[in-house]
Amino acid sequence: MRKPGPSHKPRRSRAGGRSVKPSTLTSDRCLYCDRILVVSKYDQPDKLTIDHVVPRHLGGSGYDISHPNVVLCCLQCNHRKGGRTVTEAIALGAIPDTARAIEADQLARAALGSSIDP
Repeated sequence: MRKPGPSHKPRRSRAGGRSVKPSTLTSDRCLYCDRILVVSKYDQPDKLTIDHVVPRHLGGSGYDISHPNVVLCCLQCNHRKGGRTVTEAIALGAIPDTARAIEADQLARAALGSSIDP
């Protein structure tokens, strides 16, 4: 007889070890490419992920989805952006040059103030 294993509940997207419930999300589209996001346990390009607009290693912070430095984006854009700022990622062609991305970068930098590394 098989031993009872762990339950196979669908995983939630995670941000810094904290769960983000899909019901608390403010948008269903990627901030960078405007793709419709899906909550999935599989790594697919349109999987919902949490991105720090200003990377944490450059002084960015925030774990709560309401923080201006934390945005929703698709897995593909999150991987392409990596540890770069929005401006750097756009310059390299890693993410599309959109007004929403530029605005998110400006809001995050204003909220973080002087704590950002140049």
